[in-house]
Amino acid sequence: MLDLRNYGFCVIHPQKKNMTLKTVIVLGVARSGTSMVAKVLAELGVFMGSERNNVVYEDTEIAALMEEEFDKKKLKDLIHQRNAAHSIWGFKRPPAVRYIHKFEKYFTNVHYVIPFRDIMAISQRNVLSMEIDAMKSIKLAIRRNDELMQFVRKVKRPCFLFSYEKAITKKQKFVSGLAEFLDISLAEEALNNALNCIQPDDPQYLDSSRRNTHMATIHASSNNILGNLGGIQFQKEAYGWARCIDSDEPVVLHIWVNQNKVAEILADQFREDLQSRFSTNGKHGFRFDLSSVLSPGIENVVRVFANIEGENIELSNSPQTVF
Repeated sequence: MLDLRNYGFCVIHPQKKNMTLKTVIVLGVARSGTSMVAKVLAELGVFMGSERNNVVYEDTEIAALMEEEFDKKKLKDLIHQRNAAHSIWGFKRPPAVRYIHKFEKYFTNVHYVIPFRDIMAISQRNVLSMEIDAMKSIKLAIRRNDELMQFVRKVKRPCFLFSYEKAITKKQKFVSGLAEFLDISLAEEALNNALNCIQPDDPQYLDSSRRNTHMATIHASSNNILGNLGGIQFQKEAYGWARCIDSDEPVVLHIWVNQNKVAEILADQFREDLQSRFSTNGKHGFRFDLSSVLSPGIENVVRVFANIEGENIELSNSPQTVF
């Protein structure tokens, strides 16, 4: 008899079994369950990166090569190393949904794992963690979900699509379905460990997502922003770049020193290297003189944030210190 129970997941573009090498890429809307499924994959024996954050399970090494350094040779070398060391490995990077098509050909036998979550739950997580306006947060979550669906409609690789809400209530079916999708044999210990790490309102995750003294705790590339605080030249001038993935409009930046906002500027200075790298107008650079805002005789902590629709997103390589 046909099982009419809804387990909340499906596979599109399924692949024949027994193809040994696989790269598992976790994509999705930020705060939709990508961290949870990355933890589950790690417990199932999928290598999820050596330079990862063990709360949100972001692979900073892979992300940096695709988003900040944009170094294809280093990326290919890293992929080769991981393929040699692991028959199945992966990484989690929610915003990669906007650019992974440029890099997909470098990875071996890509399998995508993509969560879907209630729009209101995603938007309220941003409201609670980032203190942003509720209506703006709902609008942003809807737009991100639309972007994700555009990707799903176009992709031709195997995809495991699942409901976060169903996954946390039907844990064993979810884990078993994910393991079957990746052709992973489920040992009892691995299954139990995977089930145990599916925790709604995980205290560690909630603490990591908390906004700190009105400054964001997430970094560039978490939404549609790429950027980097390049350094502080001569101990007084902050410099770097920031750009919006889907627009050439200059990004608004907030400069903070020692937990105080000291300036609001635009990343609108032309840089030829950025023009070549991103095939844009190149007007994404910034410089800011810190001389008048640094406190003498102490360690000053400098942080730079892109401000998008009221949400502060910290640039990569921020914070930095200067005396």
